[in-house]
Amino acid sequence: QAVVVVSGGVDKVAKVLQQEAPLDMSLSFVTQAQPLGTADAAAVAVTALDDDFDVRPSRGALSSEIDHDSTDLVILPSDRPLVRPSTLQALIDVHCAGSNTATLLTVRQVDPDGHGCVIRGRGTRIDAVIDPIVARMHFDWDVNAAHECDTGILIIHLALLAPALRRIGRDVNGPASLSEVVAVLVEAGYTLGAYELEDPLEAMGVDDRQHLAVVEAELHRRTNAELMASGVTMVDPLRTYVDATVEVGPDVTLFPGVMLQGSTKIGSGSEIGPDCRLVDTVVGEGAIVEHSVARSSVVGNGAVVGPFAVLEPGSRIADGVRTGPFYRAD
Repeated sequence: QAVVVVSGGVDKVAKVLQQEAPLDMSLSFVTQAQPLGTADAAAVAVTALDDDFDVRPSRGALSSEIDHDSTDLVILPSDRPLVRPSTLQALIDVHCAGSNTATLLTVRQVDPDGHGCVIRGRGTRIDAVIDPIVARMHFDWDVNAAHECDTGILIIHLALLAPALRRIGRDVNGPASLSEVVAVLVEAGYTLGAYELEDPLEAMGVDDRQHLAVVEAELHRRTNAELMASGVTMVDPLRTYVDATVEVGPDVTLFPGVMLQGSTKIGSGSEIGPDCRLVDTVVGEGAIVEHSVARSSVVGNGAVVGPFAVLEPGSRIADGVRTGPFYRAD
């Protein structure tokens, strides 16, 4: 089961995610009334879990014996768009193999601002996750070294989450972080583990438009690499923009200045570009579209569109048709 915590615009978020989610995924949505931090968001999420999940620890205390086969909760901040499914699977594998109460996804960064610093004890044991300012004051700190940081992504025994949240809820002033939950578990003597990412960019959060541009560029790079590996030719990958939701068949050639967005589908053997923008448009096999714009349109097999054509929503170009230059379909 997946529970999505939102602080506003729940209808818009629910609509998009329900359209994109796999058919076999159970999605629940719950609203966080006030932005009181990631710990509060986790507490809100637990309230939306199915009754099949037993979230009550025996005797309701952190000192209880916990069954390591009990339900685990994977917590994912929604502003980490580059995290791969394979990374989450590796995190789960480490968590299960180590019989950890909680397992953190960590990354090494020279500048840990915005991330809690991971303090390790003996072996791989985690002793604390603390604020970078505190770490600089109380620990040996090399400003040129990469320090292990918390990404905010973790797995935790579900039965321990609620009592740990109650421990930090009494004395906290302002938003409460899940890092404080980690501190509570360490103090109670539980074993915490970590899985360290090799690529720091994968854990990058999006806090502003500059961050958004960086992660979009990386997602485009990944998408283009996957398409070229599947048999798509890109004359200039740096000037070719393809959404992750677009489907491109084999032996397609994409010329510079191409932008494919939304639910666009390109049939095998087609040539798109240069300088085309296709949004939610289906292009048949062996078609040619150059110097043109299309929205919610259909281009038939072997059709030739452009140069400088404009296809308005609902336009249909039949198989084998040549539009000629400066064509406009209403």
